[in-house]
Amino acid sequence: MDRPQAELVGTTPAVVHFPVTIPRAAAFARLNRRGWFSFRSAKVELSAALPRIELVWMPYYRVPVRYTSKHGPGTVEIAVEAHGGEARLIADAQLLPDPPAEGAVFPPRLSGDEATVIARREAIRIVMIQRGRSKPVIEGADAPTLLRCPFWVYYYERRRGMIDIKTLNAATGEKGGVRTKRAVLDALLEQARRTIPEISPA
Repeated sequence: MDRPQAELVGTTPAVVHFPVTIPRAAAFARLNRRGWFSFRSAKVELSAALPRIELVWMPYYRVPVRYTSKHGPGTVEIAVEAHGGEARLIADAQLLPDPPAEGAVFPPRLSGDEATVIARREAIRIVMIQRGRSKPVIEGADAPTLLRCPFWVYYYERRRGMIDIKTLNAATGEKGGVRTKRAVLDALLEQARRTIPEISPA
């Protein structure tokens, strides 16, 4: 599969990715309704049409945001999901240089500059809630780095004729929430639009 390259406006960050730590069979068993202990049946079902699982790479920006509070100066690294703009603290992990060895790689919808604006805004909330600090004053932000985060996407038939997906972060093992699911669906739809040829009028 040809991998679309990121087209960024303004800041052009370097690219790294999180390693995959959750293997395919374990992810399938985790997302399958039978749970973690169905490895034997899960391995058989991997070849079936549905349910099935695939690895994709979602784009994030790592934005170091500098702040000061009554406790003194500090820096918090914010991850901004580059489709829907969800922001969170960066998970500790060894980052690897591109390109990933397997899976579809989705380009970012947001630019690095747009992600920096989101990171600066969300840093106040994240520092106060997740680090138990008083309200900080944002001093600035360093240049963003483009991250690729692996997700297992599990396709299944929710009910007859209706296909749905579940997601699992392949680096941390965290199940994806509603916003992650929406971002993955958006990326999949954009990829489909790029690959479906336009039909010329007769």
